[in-house]
Amino acid sequence: MAQPIPCDQAEKMSTMRPPLLTNSNYTYWKARIEGFILSLDVKVWRKIEKGYSYPLLDDSPNSTDLWTNEEERLLFANAKALNAIFSAVNQEYLKLISSCKIAKDAWTILQNFFEGNEDVRDSKKLLLSSQFDALRMIEDGTIAEYTAKLKDIANQAQQLGKNIQIEKWLKKLFGLFLQSSMSRSQQYKKPRDSRISNLMN
Repeated sequence: MAQPIPCDQAEKMSTMRPPLLTNSNYTYWKARIEGFILSLDVKVWRKIEKGYSYPLLDDSPNSTDLWTNEEERLLFANAKALNAIFSAVNQEYLKLISSCKIAKDAWTILQNFFEGNEDVRDSKKLLLSSQFDALRMIEDGTIAEYTAKLKDIANQAQQLGKNIQIEKWLKKLFGLFLQSSMSRSQQYKKPRDSRISNLMN
């Protein structure tokens, strides 16, 4: 009979395992895999942000023996970043990036596949910004549900490089406060108005 894994060991295993990319979670996978790779080493994440170039080699079979410690360290950081990405995708998406030797190249391929090129991303930013402005709280909705929807739109925009300005947040929240106040005021007046109507009749 299999023995249960101790809680501390299970927690350690979960932090060592990268989040898995699916066809519907790229926005949040992108944020989670960044956090995962940063937890490995900030230098590893820099290989995705800034890229990596292999040292120039001559034709001799032992030319890699001439690499400096710094060149080997950078190579190792790129390898760790690439391995993290490879380990965080299923076989379907691995086919897109399996030939990549540079972590930044694999990252860019996935980004373009899910988000489109720069023009497409700009269009998505505008769309999300418009959705944020147009979102209204439904009559029977809660404040928590409304703010969660706002936060979801803002998070998607942020992953595309678009930060929702604080002024927009304040405007939405102030509008929500007014809407809530008017609703309470109408509920307070309604019973009194009905009593007056009954007296008049």
